[in-house]
Parts: sequence; structure tokens; C-alpha cells
Amino acid sequence: MKLGLEDVARAVLDRLGDMAGVGLSIDDPDIGNHLAGVWMEDPTYIMLNASRLNATPDRVVSVVLHEAMHIRQARLGQTSSTPGLEEVADCAAIELGATWTWYARDCSTWVDEVTALIPVTEL
Repeated sequence: MKLGLEDVARAVLDRLGDMAGVGLSIDDPDIGNHLAGVWMEDPTYIMLNASRLNATPDRVVSVVLHEAMHIRQARLGQTSSTPGLEEVADCAAIELGATWTWYARDCSTWVDEVTALIPVTEL
């Protein structure tokens, strides 16, 4: 049985353990042409672009991990203007198993910020 986008995304969030209250919004009009997104000011749901992600199914887990890290960043009080926000989300996602990222170039720059996002039990 092939899992759909929402099933895969929910499985990723469930694996993280602290995302039970996080919703998924498939093809939310606010997402535009982005693969996915989180409003840092309202970190209660992840928006996913089904047409783009269904065309690149190998990226779904990585993208959801990245967006989940934005949820954690927002919980720590970070905002869309926090320096390195995207890079840190990518680097943390890599630590959790992401195989595709867009922003990460040198994760050694963000070790402390990544460590703050990942409980030891997840490593």
C-alpha cells in the first residue's frame, strides 16, 4: 500500500514526538509555489504543496523535517527575522535524517542552534 502525502507527513511528525498538535494544510493558498511553509507567528500547522511534493516524493520526509524544525524554532521564540533560520532548520533536519535540503551549506556554523532544536533522545 502506497502512503499518500498526508500519511507520510503525519508519520514524520509522529516520529518526532512533540508534534501531536501540529496540523497539516495541504495546498493552502498561502503556500504559493513553495514546497512547504510554516507561519512563524502561528506555528500550529505546516502547509504542504501537494502538486510539487507529489512530483518529488523523495523530498517529502526531508521537507517535513525542515518545517517541523521551524515549529520548534517558533516555540523557542524565534521569528522569520532570526539570523540563519532556514539554514538551522535544514541542518537540524539533516541530523534527523533529511536527505535533501535547499538552504544548508555549512552546518558547522550552526552547531549550537541545531543542538537547541534536537532533544538528545532523537539523536
